[in-house]
Amino acid sequence: MMKKLYISVILVLTVALNSCDKVDDPYEHLEAFISETGDIRFNDTVYSDTSIENSRRILLEDFTGIQCPNCPQATDIADSLKGDYPNEIIAVAIHTGFFSEPDDEFPLDLRTETGDYLRNNFKVGSFPNGLINRADYFNDDDPLSDYRQWENTIDQMIQDQSFMEPRFDMKVQSIYNTESRILRLIPTIEVLQPVSGEVRLHAFLLENGIIGPQIDNRKTPSKIPNYEHNHILRHGFPGNGTGRTIFTDAQVGDQFIVETPQDELRTNVSEEWTANNMEVVVYLTEVNTNEIIHSELFKMTNE
Repeated sequence: MMKKLYISVILVLTVALNSCDKVDDPYEHLEAFISETGDIRFNDTVYSDTSIENSRRILLEDFTGIQCPNCPQATDIADSLKGDYPNEIIAVAIHTGFFSEPDDEFPLDLRTETGDYLRNNFKVGSFPNGLINRADYFNDDDPLSDYRQWENTIDQMIQDQSFMEPRFDMKVQSIYNTESRILRLIPTIEVLQPVSGEVRLHAFLLENGIIGPQIDNRKTPSKIPNYEHNHILRHGFPGNGTGRTIFTDAQVGDQFIVETPQDELRTNVSEEWTANNMEVVVYLTEVNTNEIIHSELFKMTNE
């Protein structure tokens, strides 16, 4: 009896016409890789496609913790902003620092090497705190943004047409194997505006629907035993947050295309994570400023 095949390619289109591109043969792009590596495990996937509006997206990184008493308020603000701007906002909850350290009363450990790297790199010392595209938008030499200012900052960003104008066109083929639990990302990226210096490619794995305790000082008692944690950073790759350089002094029309298996992004998905609750964020940073200059979000599976 033949094994049932599920073929999956999630195609993310950031600067597109109103009609959505279709992939006629999802195997076509993969045949050379499968032939070269002999790795047929990646045939076990799901196929779908989606399109994104012609606009830059805003990545809100929320530095938080299970024992942080004010952090649920910041989470509510992030969720409200996502509701107001569903096509523009991507929220990532990063558990790191002393409020995230597990103990007997709070055993859930959501810390990651990537989260610790970002906390140290951006000198996050208070919680909750955030980065909005890691941009120093108000030119005050500090990209960190107090959660009480998120709404004002994001409103201004979205009204700023020059800020929201996309600088890249990105398509991503996402292939998740349900048996090996390996995720492969095969991006195609075209430059729409010149960028000086290095541009680096990164990806996050997020998980939704994690149930565990959380402190919320707005509640009595303040400990919520069955709090639902969403858009939780589980892993950053490649390099746990450092990414990979794909352009230097990029000019309009330059392209990054995956030509060998070594060019793609690949990572393992832990058995402890629920695959159908996972999301993928693919983003680009400008090394000179640390700013996130492009980002996309899509589900890892179509379940």
